[in-house]
Amino acid sequence: MSNKIALYLVLLVIWIYALTVLKRTKMTAFHFMVGSGGMFTFIFVAFKKVLTIFFAQVLMVILEQLSHIFSFYTVYKQYYMLFINNKTADISMLIDYECCGIIEILVVISIVSFFPLFSFKEKIWYCIVGYVYTTFANVIRLLVISYIIYLNGNNSYYIAHSFIGRIVFYILTIMLYFYIISRNQIKSQKVGNFEYEAEPGKDAEKK
Repeated sequence: MSNKIALYLVLLVIWIYALTVLKRTKMTAFHFMVGSGGMFTFIFVAFKKVLTIFFAQVLMVILEQLSHIFSFYTVYKQYYMLFINNKTADISMLIDYECCGIIEILVVISIVSFFPLFSFKEKIWYCIVGYVYTTFANVIRLLVISYIIYLNGNNSYYIAHSFIGRIVFYILTIMLYFYIISRNQIKSQKVGNFEYEAEPGKDAEKK
């Protein structure tokens, strides 16, 4: 067993133990932060390569189907690449771990898994919703980037990829968090009953 694997397992045990302590002491906020942060970190470190390939393959399949509708790009699944056609020259875009959505998907799954308001069934449901929604939000981002480059040429790659594409993706992500987190927090809030003190003299009159 290598030193890295041994360190990983030790930290994993410490994380699980910390979660049990926080749960017993009913420190809900810390349990949520430590749980979601730890889950993201451990999954990302251990399964980054496998999940990157899986998420990239899913994106390639969806984008290939959409390429029959949108003709401004070509998909090469075996290379995880998009070739974008434009007026100057074709440009390729590699779908690596930054573009496949692994970080955003794991963030959603980690937050939902430790969100205290959800039951087990709700966590499963929202994890599925989060994955599907984030995947299609990423597809929209890649289509926007490709179309901007198709219209304006290779010089627009940086602006399309680093700014416009991210803005589109972040707006869609905020909508997802509102649907999953904020909406459920609002629904779970309870308004207490208001009680007014009796006016002076009324109790005496009743007697």
